[in-house]
Formats: sequence, C-alpha cells, structure tokens
Amino acid sequence: MRISREAGDPDFITGYPNVPNLLCYMFFYGSLVDPDVICTIARLSDMPMVRPASITGFKMKMWGIYLALLPMPPQIPQTKSDEDKINGVLWKCTSEDQFRCLAEYETSAYTWCECDARHENEEEVKECVTFCWAGDAESRELVKGRFDVERWRRYFKASVTGKDD
Repeated sequence: MRISREAGDPDFITGYPNVPNLLCYMFFYGSLVDPDVICTIARLSDMPMVRPASITGFKMKMWGIYLALLPMPPQIPQTKSDEDKINGVLWKCTSEDQFRCLAEYETSAYTWCECDARHENEEEVKECVTFCWAGDAESRELVKGRFDVERWRRYFKASVTGKDD
C-alpha cells in the first residue's frame, strides 16, 4: 500500500482500493484517543467505535502540548515489553473525506506511517495507518515528556470540538 505523504498531492491516498470507499484501520494516540474529537474532526454523524490498542517500534516525544510519534530505526532491536508499547485506540476510516479531514487536523507537522497494532485481547491488526512526526527526529522542538489526556480535555478539547464537557 502506497500512501502519498502530502495532503495537497492529488495522489494523497493512492494505493487504497476503491477510493472513495476507503477502508483502513487508523491507530490514534494523544488527542485523537477521544471519540468526541474523532467525531468532530472526521465530521462523523455518529460517535465512532474505537478499541483500545497498542503499537511497538516507535517512541514518543512532546511537541508543545501534543505528542509526536517517531519510528524507531530498524537497527534498534524491537522488544515486546510494556515499556516499548505506545497505547492508543483503533478506528476504522471509511472514506477519503474522513482521511483528508484527519490529515488537515494533524497539519504538515505529521505524515503517515504504517504500523501493526494489537488489541487488548492480543489480536493483531496489520497495515494500520497512524500519524508520525514529519520533521527531524532530533529537532529541538521535541522534548521528553508525557501527554496528559485529562489535562488536554480540560483545557484544550473545547477549542477543537466547540463544546464544553
């Protein structure tokens, strides 16, 4: 599956069969673990069904108040320990419009990566799509830190969804 990395590229989602009936699982972390945020950004009419999942082979840093997912170089051995897991949710994208809306929300600071995710029940979902940091992995803009989803919901969610919880 080839995914063009630029939202303005006419081949942005080339490689997905039957566009615009795009069907792929997307792995979300950070602000997009909140179903209400997915619903708003992807312009869904119903609340999305998400399932807890995790991925390995990546590391996290903070970019301001947001997380930046960084693929680990292939020469670094991958382990399956809990320390190496990135927790988040899986959601099934069903249209090109949804995909484009999510890409616009993520901005050009992020690009697409493929990943394999595991549900809590250990079922593996292959060839998921997630948002990765598009810049230099060694950028001074990125710092070690932890994303606090509850703090984000309390102080920033309303600016995205347009409603207070």
